[in-house]
Amino acid sequence: MNNSQSFKRKKLFIQPAFQRKFILWGMSAIVLASVLSATLLYFLLTAVYESQNQSAHIILVESWHRLGLAILLANFVALLVGLIVVATVVLYRSHKIAGPLYRFCRIFEKVGQGDFSEPLQLRKNDELGEVAQAIQNMVQQLNQQRSQQQQLLQSALESIEKIETQRLDESEIQSSLASIKQLLKQLQQNNQES
Repeated sequence: MNNSQSFKRKKLFIQPAFQRKFILWGMSAIVLASVLSATLLYFLLTAVYESQNQSAHIILVESWHRLGLAILLANFVALLVGLIVVATVVLYRSHKIAGPLYRFCRIFEKVGQGDFSEPLQLRKNDELGEVAQAIQNMVQQLNQQRSQQQQLLQSALESIEKIETQRLDESEIQSSLASIKQLLKQLQQNNQES
């Protein structure tokens, strides 16, 4: 389902709700990691200084004054950089999923309206290629079934018109009715199978 022609997306947010949630989860992971890192560092330093001697409180206060601000500032800068990087990467990576989902919805709408003509094409590196192929196969099979049903109905209509327009004897009418009945049974069977 890959399109050999490469083209760029015109919209930054294809499926805004999905992409915002995706970004929020990535950013939440970064914030959580940052908070855990700062908390772990604080408790490790506290434990080390408290175990050394009675003047640990003084050492801890001095260390906090010297290192605390640097640790907080470094952690805050790392958090901001991480959030920006994650938001950017997740937004553009989400295009690989949100784009195909957008295309699937459009194809489903068209199929629901009876239009089987539009091919399902995805970009070269988009995810969900196997799903797109399965959907394309389904659309082709639905189109074939619809064509078969139309042929059966057309044959039944031709037989009815033949009965209406031509002077037929009793055996020819019975034969035409049997033919129509057979076509309708076949149509019914095809509908039950699909």
